[in-house]
Amino acid sequence: MLGPEPIDEDLTPTRRAALRELHLRRIDLADEVRVVSEGGYVGSATRREIEYARERRKAITSVEPSLDLDDTVSRARNRHPRPCSVATDH
Repeated sequence: MLGPEPIDEDLTPTRRAALRELHLRRIDLADEVRVVSEGGYVGSATRREIEYARERRKAITSVEPSLDLDDTVSRARNRHPRPCSVATDH
């Protein structure tokens, strides 16, 4: 199982770009992508990763059983940012 990277420091633009790339490579390796969210919120980076996984025909599930990924992805564009991550399982 590949999980989200714990971040306990300020992200530089270089580090942020490296983490974005790392998440995509993990999705490439995964059989399933599991979305981990806080209170049903899915932010722009996670939406991008979900779309990337869909394009690659990966199974996508959520840790929150009530989270509707299609609805959440479209609704989240108008909400304030909260922590969210994508954990990839292989």
